[in-house]
Amino acid sequence: MTMVEITKVILDFDGTLTDVEKEAKPALAKKGELFCERTGMSRDLLDILLEKIKREVIQDPTAGWTNDGIVVASATADPYVLDTVCYFKLLEKLKNSRYDIPREQESREGLLQELFHESYPYAITAFREGAKELLETLEIIYEVAIVTNSRTDSVMKKLNQLGKFETPVIGGAKKYDVKERYLFTSVPEFIQPEGFPRLVFLRRKKYKDVLDGLEGFKPENTAVVGDIFELDLVLPQYVGYRTILLETPGTQVHEKPYMKSQPNSFLAKSFGEIMKFLKE
Repeated sequence: MTMVEITKVILDFDGTLTDVEKEAKPALAKKGELFCERTGMSRDLLDILLEKIKREVIQDPTAGWTNDGIVVASATADPYVLDTVCYFKLLEKLKNSRYDIPREQESREGLLQELFHESYPYAITAFREGAKELLETLEIIYEVAIVTNSRTDSVMKKLNQLGKFETPVIGGAKKYDVKERYLFTSVPEFIQPEGFPRLVFLRRKKYKDVLDGLEGFKPENTAVVGDIFELDLVLPQYVGYRTILLETPGTQVHEKPYMKSQPNSFLAKSFGEIMKFLKE
């Protein structure tokens, strides 16, 4: 069957157009500083414990970022996700220690949310090399939309630093949100893609609503580009969009052959490879 030509592109923002590894460093450093202030732990000890937990997490392909009791992304998805998973494990280990750490899980989660929101403003803006040229080229050839978990205003502010673009930004997509899964039954709850060590969750209602609300962006004529398979691509892929995974240091080993095996999907190592796939 002849494929319909791609005329529209949906782009993720953080980690796809930006270099999240560079952006996150100062924010994560500030988070550690704030954690030590709140708990009474020394920074040296915190660094030692987090590094040990990080090694354990990276070696576990089933480890993930949990939301509402569901693993919604691989633990290595990006530096913020990996950091969150490690801190959760650290707090669990130390909940009965001499440090000022809440014993109740809900309170520990609240502490981490506070630390994230207080430290995130320290992140810098760092675009991937070639991001400006990629977006300029896409705008000439395709109708483009950016769909992101971040706030619309913060993404627009960053884009204005990169250049003048007409691409609309839809923020607050909540690709991680699974709380309304029981109201969303048009896809299965879970699938287990070939080679994956665990189930992958599909019912991300807010994200699906955003995709459905983009006028003219239909699965048959649209490609979705992202850097995190489970957050950005698994749902669009299942419902028929063509999908492109931009490989990063956090891409899981099992995700690579899977993307290569899917007829309407592509694993890209660069912006140039993304454009090559779109033009084919």
